[in-house]
This record gives sequence, C-alpha cells and structure tokens, in this order.
Amino acid sequence: MKGKVNPIKLGYYRTTTLLRALLMLSVDIAGYVFLFPYVLFCRFKGLGFRSGVVSSIAVFRLDGIGDLVLSGPALKALRSAFPNAHITLFVNEWSAGLAELIDGPDSVIALKAPLFKAFKGTMKIGDVLDERRMLKAISKTRGFDLAIDLRGDFLSILTAWWLGARWLASRASRGGGFLLTNVISQPEEGRIREINLNINFVALLTGSKFVSEKARLKTMSDKIRKSMLEKMPQGVGEDYICLAVAAPYESRCYPVDKWGEVIRLIRKDFKKPILILGAAGDFEKCEYVANKAGVQVFNVAGKLTIVESAACIAGARMMIGNDGGLIHIASAFDRPVVQLFGPADPVCFGHHDEHEYVIHKECPYNPCPETKCITPETWCMNRINPAEVYQVAAPYLGSL
Repeated sequence: MKGKVNPIKLGYYRTTTLLRALLMLSVDIAGYVFLFPYVLFCRFKGLGFRSGVVSSIAVFRLDGIGDLVLSGPALKALRSAFPNAHITLFVNEWSAGLAELIDGPDSVIALKAPLFKAFKGTMKIGDVLDERRMLKAISKTRGFDLAIDLRGDFLSILTAWWLGARWLASRASRGGGFLLTNVISQPEEGRIREINLNINFVALLTGSKFVSEKARLKTMSDKIRKSMLEKMPQGVGEDYICLAVAAPYESRCYPVDKWGEVIRLIRKDFKKPILILGAAGDFEKCEYVANKAGVQVFNVAGKLTIVESAACIAGARMMIGNDGGLIHIASAFDRPVVQLFGPADPVCFGHHDEHEYVIHKECPYNPCPETKCITPETWCMNRINPAEVYQVAAPYLGSL
C-alpha cells in the first residue's frame, strides 16, 4: 500500500513540470542580472547573521493548511533556538484560527494574500489590487530582525522581503533567491518528509541540532468544541468517522462514485454517523457523495470554520481522505488516518506513523502538473480500489 515514489525535482527547482522550472529560472536570471549589486549587498549582510542578537522573528507560511500543520515541529524548534525572541507567524486567511493551535509562535497575523490563488488557477485581476493592499499592511509591521519564509518560492519570499527585516532566510527552491540574505541549501528537498525538511531548515539556519518529531496541534478549547457541536446535524453523537472527499486540486480527488462504494463497504461494520468535511467550495461534491450514500451520512462542508472542522476531526474515531489539509490535521490529533494519494508525493507528505496508512499507486506519467491529470482517466486515483480502502479502515470500524 505504500507505493514506491520517484522524487519530483527538476534541477535546482522543486516543481512538477519543465515549464514551471523554466519560468522560475527566468525570474531568477532577471533578478540576479538586474539586481546584482543588491544581491551582493544582501549576501554580505547574510554573512553577519548572529542568532544571539535576534529578538524578533517573522515566519511566513502563506500556502496550504497542510503545509502549516507540517511546519509545527520546525516552529517548535525555532522557539527552542530563540527562547527569548518574539516570534510572529504570518499565515494566509484560510489558516486563521488553526495557527493558534501550533506551539512556538507568540502571535499570529492572518493575511489576505490573494496571489497564492494562482496555484489553484482561481486568481482574478482584482486580486492584484488586494495583494497591493496586503503588502501595504505588512509594511506597517516592520521592525523584525529576522524574516523566514518556509515555502521557498518567489511569491512568499517577495512578501517576506517587503517586511524589511534585517535578515531574510529561505530555501528559494521555487525562485526568488536574489532577494535573500541567507539562502538555506537543502539538496534533500523532495526526497525526505516535509516535517524533517522544515526541522532541518531551522537546524541549518541556527547551527543547532533537533530531533525529528510528529506534527501535533494543541488541545481544543471547550469554547471551540461547543461551537462545533452546536452546528452538528441532529443525531450525530460522540462516535463518528470523518471523510475528506475533496482536495486542493481535482487530480488529487478520489472519484466520487468510488467514495460511495467505500461508504457502502464501511456500513457493513459501522452503523453510526459519517461526516463529510470540506470548505464551502467543496459543498456540491460533498453533497453528491452524501446523497448517494444514504442515511447517517452528513455533509458539513462549508458549515464549519477550519478550527471547528479541526475540533470535529479531533473527536472522530478515524479519518479517511484525499491528500489535503484535513488529513494532516487528523494526524496531528493522533487520529487513525487512511490517506489516498494521487499526483502528490507520499514520501514527503504522507503519514506513516502508527495507525496511519497511505494508499498510493505509482504512476508511470509522473512528473505531472498536479492541477490537472495528463490522462483522461486520472490514472493514479482511479487505480485505488474501494475494497482496498475498506480493508485498511476495517480494524477501526468495529465495536469500541
């Protein structure tokens, strides 16, 4: 069930297609050529980096919910390396609330960073103006000694650069290295777990050593749990399982009709409620699965905030889902998880600890764009058999 994976990395850049790598290369060539004196100035500043004089740190994690969760151990390591510094975590608006459940930061600032919608193909012209407003708001929070971008691409590095910190550190494996004072080289990127990659980043930056650990979220407050329970459909008690049938990209989604078959098989052992979680934009897909599945299957997509969804997952018997933020949340709460993988990398983003299972079919067409399958049949997801999903989940479905 744990498929062999070929790391997707083209040269210096971590990406999935040659076209994207060439685009990143073009940005970097332009940056290094036209800003060469500035690049030399930045690198000279980087040579003067001293962790002992850092009293305020800004960490940027503006991408996905799962990326934020998998950064938890690195943020904890950063706190250990800078015990007296004030650490501010900048996240995108869709992660607001969830970031408060991560150890390490002293404060969290949620930004509306609309250009990150470009990765999902949903960016609009008006988003450029919103991005300008966001950068203007960031400029009012200046005064940081160190800014860290944990994603390592041009858009997030540019946002962190706008903060005007004394030192700016990142991997720059998706372009933008010409803006950095400290480039953290990690040739193992794309070949090891993302959690370890982020911990190693902090180790390389600070010269400290840290032990690898599992991503975890703080215990949910009674207030959040109460808010979640008030929104639960009638008849949902304390024993239920959660499904995540949607994902950031359609190519990561297990076919909806196969989800219906998975639920039918689960019903042989588990007669209690099944909750389908997701964002508001996932409602129609989740509703289709719920309607096909019959009674005791409830679609709560878009009805819960992300932190209420986290509370729901924390109380679930188990979680079955596509690769996405919700499955990472389930792992961080030590719930048994069955993770269905398509074009993404289960070596980097899969959960392989106790009571965690990855189902992945090696695809001969990798690397692929990820946002859209290059075959008409969504090759890798279609080859996951519903019976295989049930077989893995079955030990957790019987009587408690």
